[in-house]
Amino acid sequence: MSSLFIGTEIIMTVIQSLIIGKFLVDFNEFPLKTGKNKICFLGISAVIAVTILLFNILGGHFEGWLGLFYPVLYLTLSLIFFNGTLQRKIIGSLAAITGVITANTIIFVYISSLTGDPGIAFSSGNIFRGAALVAVQVLLVLIYRIIIQFVSKHTIKLSFYEWALISVNILFALMMFISLIIIKTNEGL
Repeated sequence: MSSLFIGTEIIMTVIQSLIIGKFLVDFNEFPLKTGKNKICFLGISAVIAVTILLFNILGGHFEGWLGLFYPVLYLTLSLIFFNGTLQRKIIGSLAAITGVITANTIIFVYISSLTGDPGIAFSSGNIFRGAALVAVQVLLVLIYRIIIQFVSKHTIKLSFYEWALISVNILFALMMFISLIIIKTNEGL
């Protein structure tokens, strides 16, 4: 039975990595029309998946402070593979991590509150963890679609100061979501 849960974790990690990779591609308006660009997208997603799996094996789960490595990874991948301004790449990296943390926080806090066990959705090997992982992916797609609609270059043109204000809000939200998830996981009911 535990191999089923391990398989679910790996599959959900790969799916999440594809979702994050697609968001970074869309945010940076990287066309996936050529085979080379599709390979770049798959490479970005593979790097993200391997990183998440390695962190999980080493005990540096996304929900902990080591999760702050991820925006650095997303920015590095954006700098390597995408054209565009540095500020857009930074915003895209922060938006990507904010989406993941938001989806994780909403789903995991909801399941923890519903079951009365603050750690049930974080512990491997139970149906609540599997359901949480699936729900996170669905919510992540919705969050990313909203972000892409908001920041599309064809829809809204923002000045540097407007981008700076958005960045400050994203950083604040990121810190709040990290605080919420740490409080919820350390809570003893």
